[in-house]
Amino acid sequence: MVSEFATDLNAAVNLFEVALPVGIYFRQQPGFDQVCLNALDAGDSMVGLRDSPERSADVQLFEVSGADDLLNKLVQQGQIVTSPSADPAEFESLLGHARAKTILAVPLNARRDRVDCLIAVSQGDDIDIESALDSVQHAAMPLSTAVERIVAFKRSQLEANTDTLTELFNRRYFLDHLHIEVQK
Repeated sequence: MVSEFATDLNAAVNLFEVALPVGIYFRQQPGFDQVCLNALDAGDSMVGLRDSPERSADVQLFEVSGADDLLNKLVQQGQIVTSPSADPAEFESLLGHARAKTILAVPLNARRDRVDCLIAVSQGDDIDIESALDSVQHAAMPLSTAVERIVAFKRSQLEANTDTLTELFNRRYFLDHLHIEVQK
């Protein structure tokens, strides 16, 4: 099952396309109701992708705002966070709701310049934390590879299309987009 998951991730060409197989994979695991992926994009801004607790096919892109305690723990310590949520409202900005009973958060890569994370959520009380954490950790490696590949590709595209001194778009970008605009 993890190999099929990894294959689906390798076909993804952007972070949005990564979130859908992640949601589907975790819906097949017992106890999970929602997943949330937080990553630094090519422009070095933190983006979040989460699926809907009702449907894994409803992937939402949202802006990660403020200094969230969960993300701070992951960024500063690079550690796995397992938390039965005493106050579900504290994770509402990340999850889009306040119904989480258990939060499992795993850093995807712990390099100094970026820490992406996968957050798996259970709304019920019947989740086995040990097996759930094992599932999240097994998914983290192929997910980390896919996110790193996509961000590196987007960053190289951005660098190829901008002047390093002025940070303005260059001639290559102009010519690529001129054709598109002429077609319109």
